[in-house]
Amino acid sequence: MQLGGKVSQFLDAFGFISDPFEFTNAEQERLLSGYFVPPPYFPSVLGEPKAPRSQIVFAPRGGGKTAQRLMIEKRSREGGGFLCVKYDTFEMPAHFRPQDATC
Repeated sequence: MQLGGKVSQFLDAFGFISDPFEFTNAEQERLLSGYFVPPPYFPSVLGEPKAPRSQIVFAPRGGGKTAQRLMIEKRSREGGGFLCVKYDTFEMPAHFRPQDATC
């Protein structure tokens, strides 16, 4: 993407080779790992492989949920000592009835 004027000068001054705000979806960001800034709670979300626990991240759109997931997946692939399994399909079986649910 071509940037013009002041925006381009600003990004150049801080060493950016492309616009880190070009996309609103982290999955489109090719260079995400180069400028990802983990939030203070990121170690809790990442967890401890020797004592695994489920974590849920709630945030508004654009709050960094996907970026965090992508960084966890990357760490898993690069020898983080754990296997990251992406599960993002929460469809109910066709025969499911709420009254039949059990704990």
